[in-house]
Amino acid sequence: CPFDRIWRISNLYHMLFIPKCCIICNCITVDNLKILEINSMKHFSCAVPKGAFYVFMNIKRSGMDSSEFCEYVLGRYGLALVPGEAFGESGRGFVRMSYAASMDTLEKAIDFLKKIDDEIKN
Repeated sequence: CPFDRIWRISNLYHMLFIPKCCIICNCITVDNLKILEINSMKHFSCAVPKGAFYVFMNIKRSGMDSSEFCEYVLGRYGLALVPGEAFGESGRGFVRMSYAASMDTLEKAIDFLKKIDDEIKN
């Protein structure tokens, strides 16, 4: 029966690939912990990501709008962020950052954010 064959192939797929997905999810959980260092900074905060590899970081205490902040971070540190306004009016005062990167890259990005946090004088 062709349906029986499809069912067996589907089971094989799940046995081979689902464990790898779980490993990836575990890595993302570890990355979340690194990303949450943002919440220890004076001028930035973010919520725990739920199911995506993006952080919507609140920068309102920085004194910059999100476009200005993104330009500053890119020009000074080469860190690419997306202004929150790109996602609608409710994104004002936020930037989006992807954490789909190696742990080394994430650590560098967090270090840059810590330096920027120290540079802000308000």
